[in-house]
Amino acid sequence: MLVFTTSPDHVDELNEFVQQLNPVAFTRVLRGLGKVLASYNDKAVEEDTLKKSSTGSLPSGQQVHCQYVLDDPNHVEGISVDQSLQVPKFEKNWLISPPGSPPVGWEPIVEESPNSQHLAHDIQLKLDELGNALLNDHSAGPQIVISEHNNTKETSPSRQFEH
Repeated sequence: MLVFTTSPDHVDELNEFVQQLNPVAFTRVLRGLGKVLASYNDKAVEEDTLKKSSTGSLPSGQQVHCQYVLDDPNHVEGISVDQSLQVPKFEKNWLISPPGSPPVGWEPIVEESPNSQHLAHDIQLKLDELGNALLNDHSAGPQIVISEHNNTKETSPSRQFEH
């Protein structure tokens, strides 16, 4: 089998070129790869085609590469299949996916419901302590104080967090 290669844009021209060289038993066009696979019934015709295609270009000037490949990748002259490295025997089916059923004795547990508050109670207490400590420390420089404005128009610093 011969493999002819050119630019993917010129595959149709390459196929016509291959058909004109010598009688072909069959061809397969691989458009995306820019290849035409050509098989010949006669070894002498195949060798002649390989020599003819050594000109290296299509009529349009596009360069062509031609390579010989074995029709049967399992057959190499002078080497029997018994002398080749064989695939090991299949002993176990190693599955990567989880098992289809849980192990014996497994019992489902009842999980707690998700946290309905924005912050857990202990974290909220620590934030309240930290906030009050920062409000009472006036040596830290400029501060943003959150306060409520009541009817008497007095302001009192306070931090409000919802529990």
